[in-house]
Amino acid sequence: MGRTMAGFDICHFERRFVRQLASCGIDLAAAPAIGVAVSGGADSLCLLTALHRVAPAGLAIRVVTVDHNIRPPEESGGDADFVEAYCRSIAVPCRRMTIPPGTVRELARRRGSGIEEAARSLRYDLFARFMEEERVSFLCLAHHRDDQLETIIMRFLQGAGTEALGGIPAVRGSYVRPLLPFSRSQIESYLAALGIPFRTDKTNADTAMLRNCIRARIVPLLDRELPGWQTALLSLAAKMRDDDDALRGLAAAACRDVAFSQGGACVRMDAAAFALLPRAVRRRLLYRAVDAVGARCRVPYRLIADALDAPAAGTPWHGNAAGIEIRCDGADIFVQKEQKVATESGFFVIVKEVGVYAAGCWTVQVERSGDGLVLTASGTPGSSTICIGNLGFPFAFRSRQCGDVIRNASGTYTAVSKILDGWKCGDSRDLVPVLQDFRDAGQQLVCIWGAAAGFKNWLVKV
Repeated sequence: MGRTMAGFDICHFERRFVRQLASCGIDLAAAPAIGVAVSGGADSLCLLTALHRVAPAGLAIRVVTVDHNIRPPEESGGDADFVEAYCRSIAVPCRRMTIPPGTVRELARRRGSGIEEAARSLRYDLFARFMEEERVSFLCLAHHRDDQLETIIMRFLQGAGTEALGGIPAVRGSYVRPLLPFSRSQIESYLAALGIPFRTDKTNADTAMLRNCIRARIVPLLDRELPGWQTALLSLAAKMRDDDDALRGLAAAACRDVAFSQGGACVRMDAAAFALLPRAVRRRLLYRAVDAVGARCRVPYRLIADALDAPAAGTPWHGNAAGIEIRCDGADIFVQKEQKVATESGFFVIVKEVGVYAAGCWTVQVERSGDGLVLTASGTPGSSTICIGNLGFPFAFRSRQCGDVIRNASGTYTAVSKILDGWKCGDSRDLVPVLQDFRDAGQQLVCIWGAAAGFKNWLVKV
């Protein structure tokens, strides 16, 4: 190894690469196996090549390549063929994982997201499966310095906060990015010096995609008009990461203050304690809650901004967007997936004291009885009275939700939908109330009140 191709120093490049691996926590001498994601483009071919050349004897390198099937077969499948052939030439095992045709577009349609976002989601699902099945501790990804700059610009234009403006992390969980300090030019020069070809994705020229537009139009403009902008932007990202670390710590501590608790697909926080926090921390807690309940696409900031000040107003508030619902009843804040039931009968009410409550087609009277509660429900489906000794305030009287489970006699859990199917509830399944205990972090269901609609009851025994 030495200087070739107009003086490009291969050894220097590879020494920097080894140092970057070490800074990502990878000790080549100690690692038994390392995974590498390879698409066939210059960046991932460089990553694999450099790793193969610097790897000590005994280090197993395992490659994964994903065929997304969103381009013509000769392009998408051709990339995977190319990766497999290159891996054979250097005696590195390669696993080809294929996403069935139409899957990416269908996921994008269901989520209301872009094709690239849906493809990324499916790709990372396959990466996780690859790491588990191949027993690799790390998966190396080929993001580089130009990707970092483009990402920061893109997130700035999308109105991102400190976490996103920190850019692409060098390490996130089991994913490591050892090429982040290297430019696209350096990467291509390295491959040219070694005489290694690579594939080019034709969609990279489509400037209708924001990232491609930034790469083709905005970056050349900045290079021409603002010398030094790249260093300044990377410095900004470093500062944002520092700020993000501080805010992350404050938000973690604030979780205790607001009694942040999750039960199923619902997060609850104390509204009064929430209102006393700095606005930046409140925003973090809302985003944390949104992530916890499993948002499947980006939630617009409008919803978060509207929810930030709702507790201070002291009046009930409700908002929803992108499949996420946030509401405040004056005392508590709830963040959950937006409920979409098959009929018009969905209902939900939080019961915090003795009284009479309206919920959809139901009227519920709540009274105390010893250490428990007596509930009487009346409505179009029927009427029923039930005494529950293991229920206290607050609790929810509501219709079923997708993913609801309830404890059975053996201590395991059964899907509520399965129980209702067993009762042959048919079109009345969304009229059957369930009772959810909000007194602790688990927020477990304690009753399927089937008798109210003419069916059986399912009570959780304490």
